[in-house]
Amino acid sequence: MKKLFTLLVLAMFAFGLSAQRKSAKLPMQRPSAAAKTKGSHRLSLNIPRPGIRHIAKPSRTASKAPELVTVPDDADILPYTPSGSLYTYNGTDWEAASFPVTMNVAFCGNDVYIQGLAHYFPEAWVKGTLADDKVTFATGQYVGEDDYGTEYLIGSDAEDESGESIIDYFFNYDAESGILTLDPSVEILESESADDATAFSFIETLTLTPGGVELVTPPADLEASDWIMEARALGSDDEGGEVYEDITKPLMIGIDGDDFYVQGLCEYLPEAWIKGTRQGSSVVFPAGQYMGTYETIDWNSFSYVSYNMYFAGILSSGTDDDLTITTTDAVFSIDAEGKKLTTANVIGFVDSPEGGNCYVWIEDAEIIKVNATPAVPASPVINEVKIATTYPYVAFNVPLSDVDGNAIAPSKLEYQLFYDIEEDVNPYVFQTEDYQAIENEMETVPYLYTDNYDIITGNGHIVYLYGDQLNKWNRIGIMSIYSVGGEVNESEIAWYEIKPYGSSAAENETTFDFNALTEAEQPVSTSSSHSGDITEDKVIKSGNVSLTVSPSGANTPNRYWKHNNTGLIQLRVYGGTLTFQSDEQNPITGITFYNGKWNEYNEADSGTLYGSSPATWTGNAQEVVISIGGNTQLDKIVVTTTSTTTGITTTKEYNEKASATFDLQGRRVSQPRTNGIYITGGKKIIL
Repeated sequence: MKKLFTLLVLAMFAFGLSAQRKSAKLPMQRPSAAAKTKGSHRLSLNIPRPGIRHIAKPSRTASKAPELVTVPDDADILPYTPSGSLYTYNGTDWEAASFPVTMNVAFCGNDVYIQGLAHYFPEAWVKGTLADDKVTFATGQYVGEDDYGTEYLIGSDAEDESGESIIDYFFNYDAESGILTLDPSVEILESESADDATAFSFIETLTLTPGGVELVTPPADLEASDWIMEARALGSDDEGGEVYEDITKPLMIGIDGDDFYVQGLCEYLPEAWIKGTRQGSSVVFPAGQYMGTYETIDWNSFSYVSYNMYFAGILSSGTDDDLTITTTDAVFSIDAEGKKLTTANVIGFVDSPEGGNCYVWIEDAEIIKVNATPAVPASPVINEVKIATTYPYVAFNVPLSDVDGNAIAPSKLEYQLFYDIEEDVNPYVFQTEDYQAIENEMETVPYLYTDNYDIITGNGHIVYLYGDQLNKWNRIGIMSIYSVGGEVNESEIAWYEIKPYGSSAAENETTFDFNALTEAEQPVSTSSSHSGDITEDKVIKSGNVSLTVSPSGANTPNRYWKHNNTGLIQLRVYGGTLTFQSDEQNPITGITFYNGKWNEYNEADSGTLYGSSPATWTGNAQEVVISIGGNTQLDKIVVTTTSTTTGITTTKEYNEKASATFDLQGRRVSQPRTNGIYITGGKKIIL
């Protein structure tokens, strides 16, 4: 196993690497039960549960829902910390999920109430009765109703492999410690029925320990100032291998006596604080400080996932194949002037206070206080631009330094985008109809601003682009703006050439619509016929694009199949390859796979393949080969090609930044002196 059990790979965490994968915007609501939220635990588990049936599509309950359990006003409600094993069904298999960070337990005489046992209704309470150090909960208690129907918590006999037993469930109670432990003989199932052991999710083990987890809250009158952390972070390259990169991270630090409050360490939760205490020449940050819960979309399953994150010093033991990660206090040395913090600890974010899965791994951290004085900021560095793609974007780095290499304050830094169409340069305007998180249109963006969707910041920036003129852009430019004490200074604009002046490009779409086929046009396979089987390369041509479907090489042949429910024909592929070819004048820039089923192990030989419903490939190639990793059911494929003709090109002097070489902090270098990653002409090079 690699040094990180699971590293959250977002483009903001790696300069110049692939941008955040993105698909159609989804409302922030509970996903359909066909793919109820994938486990929020980052270690993806495929656990066979022969004794527990799952639900793919819940039915609505027409009858009036019963009443929810309520806690008496005089009950003593206490916070508890849960630990154990929770699983949810993702439409295909069972996967591990996370409990709430804190659950509540209420005591009222012999009545005991627990809040948070229902994964999809975490605010719901259930009621049990305490007797002989055991709290028993009647099975079938109602926990809520939503668009998918009513839900109940029921008990199941853990030893019954049929999964059909329905029993009361109970916790063992230690009165001295206050700890509640789910008895190993039972499991708790979340079901659409009070008397049917068919589960959306289930709890296999659970221990509730008194004392909840709270976010660090600084004093209301705390004055924080700009600091910058320089460090090495462990990330992933385009092939999924581990790679260290130098990072520069803006922080806000407030000092209250001996207490140090730090904000901005976690790019996923930029508003979160941690607290340390000065002890002589050191500042100690206790392990296991809760940073918050990061919520995002799993673009492979189109479901919402959440990750509990804790700050800590990180210890590792064992081998790469059997690695254990635990936590320790993070100890920073502080200089005599109180302006520099350094640590030999590995620091980062894990999924539990004690360790487990590690999300972010940072080494050699040095944190320096910034003196905010007027200065001319260094120009940004554009790493990547994708215009001919489903979701156009620009990835760039805004250096936290002035033109002389001195650190500048992130809170006083902004950037502005420009576009050039045939030498007509205009500022790019962020419109409210495109960027849903902003209240008013804007031309400049604060360095620290992010909506975690269209405008993303971390160790580098990504901005998704909108507008019906994008395909006409010849260049895109970015400028830094630094404002201190009423003085505003601007950098030179860093330009990135998209296409020459005088050129024109037109996008064409070629469609392979399998649903539109008839059996007269294309024989199909059935349970009793192999007429639609593909036993040798099958070439399909449409326009200037050809699609070659190879035999599967698997037990099940690739074939044309008539869907049992819809009656429509699908191309079903179980292995082999799909090869798309075009001519040199019309390179392929996009492929959209509309499907009834997509296999997460499908891979492309070039470009970027992401999403699942639909899946999308983007890039620029004359030939694209998709290797099929398993059951994939295709309804339609749309291939986008771009034809380009070049006329008279106007010669124009570009900003010299476009051809200069920079390191990952945006510092210009005349010649790289050490091995590492550099930006030249807006492109990443590795030496």
